[in-house]
Amino acid sequence: MVGTLVACRAEPPIGSTAPDASHRGDSAASSESLRLPILSPAYGGHPDFPDALAPGDPVPDTAAAPLRWDTADLGVLALADLRGAGPVVLVSVGGAEHALLTEWAGQLAHALPEFEARGANLVFVRPLDPAGALRWASELHIQAAVVGDSEGTLHAAMGLVSDDPDDPAESAESAGIGFAVWIVDSSGLLRYRKLDGRRPELDELLTVLDGQAETRRCCPGTCVGAPCESTQ
Repeated sequence: MVGTLVACRAEPPIGSTAPDASHRGDSAASSESLRLPILSPAYGGHPDFPDALAPGDPVPDTAAAPLRWDTADLGVLALADLRGAGPVVLVSVGGAEHALLTEWAGQLAHALPEFEARGANLVFVRPLDPAGALRWASELHIQAAVVGDSEGTLHAAMGLVSDDPDDPAESAESAGIGFAVWIVDSSGLLRYRKLDGRRPELDELLTVLDGQAETRRCCPGTCVGAPCESTQ
């Protein structure tokens, strides 16, 4: 509920000692700082990719170098065409299909009518060939668009490339990024990103699509208590 604040703090490392009562005031103050505006560059970034595209940046998708993917039915899904119909929610799901990640993807896919009601396209991107991506979608009964991106073109376009000269081939997955979410508006600007960490729930993404994200603050990582709050 708007105006109701719930304390949020990072979970203590295993084996650490919880703060005693004399320090709870300091802990509460520091826990509030963990919540960040979800449209800020600091919220959805990743330390291994400081130069990745951030909210407000244009997504590199031009006529000369379009961002598009082959589909299992021998078609092509182009970001420019999707943007022509409204904002695009791109959900990249890594190769490690552990249960919680798969469940989260299924929950977003089940909410496809919520995205469509806002004129948005929901697209899942997997690091597989088109046929493999289609099999994954069929197993989860996903009705949203699903494309294979075995070449990593989306990650490269979004700036998830290593700037380490000793490891130029470092990929997002090798850096521990199991998922990423981007929202691109119809003009081609990146409006939101979340690179790993706490998986964003549906209401967080809908808040962006509804144009109400300026008052939304969330914990980038694990929280005890409600991860997000709205401020007036």
